[in-house]
Amino acid sequence: MRETGTIVKIKGEIVTLKFQKSEACESCGSSFCNTTDRVFEAKNSRHLPLAEGETVAVYLPTGKTIGAGFMVLIFPLLLFILLFILSGKVFPESGEGVQALAGLAGLAIGFGASILLRNVRKTNDMPEIIEKTG
Repeated sequence: MRETGTIVKIKGEIVTLKFQKSEACESCGSSFCNTTDRVFEAKNSRHLPLAEGETVAVYLPTGKTIGAGFMVLIFPLLLFILLFILSGKVFPESGEGVQALAGLAGLAIGFGASILLRNVRKTNDMPEIIEKTG
């Protein structure tokens, strides 16, 4: 995935960017995502000489994008379903309330693991600045 952003702040190798609408956003026209106000961080691992206000191209490999989506959305949902079903098998005499609580615990564990992994791998999973565009 390739995006374009304007540099808002530079702190060492970490650069804060403001997202710019791409051609895909223009053709979509959806009001679901308000991408004009999105601010994100990227890594300047190529040590390009950058200044605030410049426009740069950012790249995030598709595999990392899919992996991040899995960890944030699918993994917690799978843990919810797994613990919901397992609690019914382990405690067959309990009602659906216990199963629901176990499922919610699985959801919390999944989100916690996602947050923990994001903090551990923070700079590894960041988009990378690949070039100046303007």
